[in-house]
Amino acid sequence: MKDLLQNIYQRLASLSLGLWLLGGVMLLLAAGSFLQGKGSMINEVALLDWLRAVPLQESWWLWASLLLLALLALNTMFCSIESLRAKWQRGSFLVRIAPQLMHLGFLCIMVAHLQSASGGFKQAGQVQEGTVINLADGSAVVFTGFAAAYSRMGMPTAYSATLEHMDGSSRKSVQISPNH
Repeated sequence: MKDLLQNIYQRLASLSLGLWLLGGVMLLLAAGSFLQGKGSMINEVALLDWLRAVPLQESWWLWASLLLLALLALNTMFCSIESLRAKWQRGSFLVRIAPQLMHLGFLCIMVAHLQSASGGFKQAGQVQEGTVINLADGSAVVFTGFAAAYSRMGMPTAYSATLEHMDGSSRKSVQISPNH
């Protein structure tokens, strides 16, 4: 039994498995982008909401992609562990840890995407000063101002919006900008 678990671990910690998983994810996502019809709502709702609503025969490619991405996350963790084991006695601390920080960043991005896919929502519409958007948790966002910066030639170079998040009695104001 120990040999079987060791064999599974070695396969999951393999760099070649990681490359095959990446290739598989790319192929599945490419297939899905071509198989989706014009009426697909995948870009209009949160990912996991879409997956719950769409039949398996239309979403198989995305379920398979998610499975491969989960395996890729395991592969990334196990490869990092093996790399640290192999390099633990050699080189400086920064040389040992730098690649693992990149892997950790990749895993954080995957977790953030999963969190967005499970707890996010999408709305489309025009907003103006004073527009209120009510969120699912009962709080609200108010657009309190908009600003634009222009070049000497009159071309817009930056945009920003000032938002106020209201949650019960607390209010927090923040400025957002796609350029910074």
